Amino acid sequence: MIGKKSVIALILLIAVLVCGCSSAPEYNITDDESDAIAQYCAYLLLKYDKNKTAERKLLDKKELEDIYNAGKEENVTEAVTPTPPITDPGTPTPTPTEAPEVTDTPTPTPEITEEPKNLVSGLTELYGKTDFTVEYGYYKLSEKYVENEYSVITPKQDGEKVLALYFLIKNISASKSKFVSKDSNVNYYLYCDNGDILGPQICALPNDIQFLNDDINAGGSYDAVLLFFVNDSEKTYKLKAKDDKTGYEYEIKIN
Repeated sequence: MIGKKSVIALILLIAVLVCGCSSAPEYNITDDESDAIAQYCAYLLLKYDKNKTAERKLLDKKELEDIYNAGKEENVTEAVTPTPPITDPGTPTPTPTEAPEVTDTPTPTPEITEEPKNLVSGLTELYGKTDFTVEYGYYKLSEKYVENEYSVITPKQDGEKVLALYFLIKNISASKSKFVSKDSNVNYYLYCDNGDILGPQICALPNDIQFLNDDINAGGSYDAVLLFFVNDSEKTYKLKAKDDKTGYEYEIKIN
């Protein structure tokens, strides 16, 4: 049997191990483990204490071991296996598809077409007179226009010439009839190759086609004229006769 001195020495050794000192190795124990060791020391002391009484209540050895083992289990960290995500096997995972290649197809530019002009077949249709025909004949380009020795027309600016356009008017009816040009609303415009648009000269000529008011015998004809002052450098022209009331027009190329 262990003696009293041996018990005391054992208790002191356990206390040193529990409390530790500067030269002793470090033991990492929990508070519960420390309490369990103290209880166990007391248990051993009381076990060999001849003067123990029934009033002293200590945990028995089985309970002390349970407390000690529980402290060790708390320090053990279990490796947690990550739970894989749960997927619904009935729902198929969509397979990514490549987006169709987008090509920038240029929108075709609509072809711009000029609005159809209200062109007529000739000057006769433009004037709209059933008893007469009106036709363009020819032109003359000169330094001056000479009607007679008393009527000479010359340009006012240097470098200009007179462009004289001649027309033939015929009476196709069976009787004498008067040709009146002013009541037809026909006006003339000369388009030059440099982009200029010129109006005819207003001259005191009896046969100016803009101001005719003359009788023509049945089957007879009449020569009319139209004058423009043009730049000497111009080579080609286009004459446009237009009824400003109806919008109908007729074009004549002059070169």
